Amino acid sequence: MNLTKEDKKKLSRKNIYLILGLVGAVFLAISILTFKSHYKVRSQGVKTDGVISKIVNNGEDRDVYITFQTDAGRQVTFESSYSSSSMRTGDTLAVYYMKDNPQNAVVDTNGQTFLFVIFFLMGAGTFGAAVLVWRAQSRQIRFIQSPTAIVLDAVIADIKTSNLEVNKRKGMLILARTQDGIIYKSNSIFKPLNAKIDDAITVLVNPHNQKEYFVNYLPFI
Repeated sequence: MNLTKEDKKKLSRKNIYLILGLVGAVFLAISILTFKSHYKVRSQGVKTDGVISKIVNNGEDRDVYITFQTDAGRQVTFESSYSSSSMRTGDTLAVYYMKDNPQNAVVDTNGQTFLFVIFFLMGAGTFGAAVLVWRAQSRQIRFIQSPTAIVLDAVIADIKTSNLEVNKRKGMLILARTQDGIIYKSNSIFKPLNAKIDDAITVLVNPHNQKEYFVNYLPFI
């Protein structure tokens, strides 16, 4: 089956993998840059004890301020980039600060390392999902255009709502029934669908792998 430029646009899930890729890249960038900054202070900074001097509750967020004294006797207060519900005013925490810029300080907690890992995994997972969507789309287009694909005549047996949602909009699924009664389910369709039950439709099937198929919904969008 030859695909026109318009057909490829209809098949495109560019908005999905671009959004996933962008979100994943942001999470990765935040985790890597924050970790580098934190590690630099931990590895090059001066260690001392700090005291939680103030906690400001902003709804679900908590701003934790920690005060410590430098080797030169200067008192410094900074806002911690990490907070937890277990922190209380007056608690003593280990603090690392840069000698040439004491305001650049971090709290020595395992919780902060855990957050770095979580953000990194979220970013890597989301970015990986974007790559998988892109590869699946490319593989599908190659299959549709393959001269070995068998074209089966079918009718639309049902049209259902998909569990997948993009931009708060659920996709649609076409269930196509061939002449021998086999049901094939389409991909999730997020474009307006002009189809109804019993409409004629075709299904492309890989003769070497019956699980690889494509319900050709392109004429209906």
